Amino acid sequence: MIVPHQLRATLERTLPQLLKQRLRRRVLQTPLDLQFPYELELRLMQAIVPRGRPFIDVGANVGVYSIVLEDVVGAANLYCCEPLPQLYQRLRRLLPKAHVYNVALSDHSGSATISVPTVHGRVLPTRATLERDVQELSVEVESTSELTVATLTLDDLCAQANVRQLGAVKIDVEGHEQAVLRGAERTLAQHQPLLLVEIEQRHHRTPISTLLAEVEQRGYTGFFIDRPFWRLRPLAEFDLVQAQGLFEWSAYINNFLFVPLGRKAELAMQAAAVVAAWHR
Repeated sequence: MIVPHQLRATLERTLPQLLKQRLRRRVLQTPLDLQFPYELELRLMQAIVPRGRPFIDVGANVGVYSIVLEDVVGAANLYCCEPLPQLYQRLRRLLPKAHVYNVALSDHSGSATISVPTVHGRVLPTRATLERDVQELSVEVESTSELTVATLTLDDLCAQANVRQLGAVKIDVEGHEQAVLRGAERTLAQHQPLLLVEIEQRHHRTPISTLLAEVEQRGYTGFFIDRPFWRLRPLAEFDLVQAQGLFEWSAYINNFLFVPLGRKAELAMQAAAVVAAWHR
């Protein structure tokens, strides 16, 4: 008898294009006020990521970003990094022409321990992290399972894969952002890719304002989508208490767009126009 997860795996192997088309339609055609659980920033990235240039998905998870952006950059320009074996296998099935790595990106190449939490009786791979503090900070986490995984720096990945003209990077690593960025110094300086980074105060003991400033100091200007007003606003206007303190998901802001200073006017104007158009 075929159980649901076995059936899903079979469909992913035999009908990957159909499954990806359905996902893209859901993401790109869902009314914006009903967009959850998909992120508005994904709609924005689909519009502004450089076409035909490499995109690195750090913390790819189930592959939503990579699947949507495959049509933009091309399968051969997708580089997906996912340390959890089951999710890695899913990405291999759905994105057979992409570069998929069973690794976690960090500040060193080697290995590390990743923890996967159980919340309300459910194992949540979306909240797996290399940062032990993240699970300790959450009152929701009932228990964790741990797994040793391979690690790479983004610099080493780009060197090994001979990545050229990197266009964009998405980072969603549940509190491990600083380590990923430390391992990407050479790449960011050389390529100045567009960055989308998830950063949440609940994952950090110290104020995330420091981390946000560190990203900008690497030659970037930060922005965020102000959902209630459908505007792209500069990082200087970010109010942590209002955006993350109340945990109202309809207005919760945890994704930050960083554009390189050399292309600030061009990309910021393009992104602002995309967000403004949603309100019409």
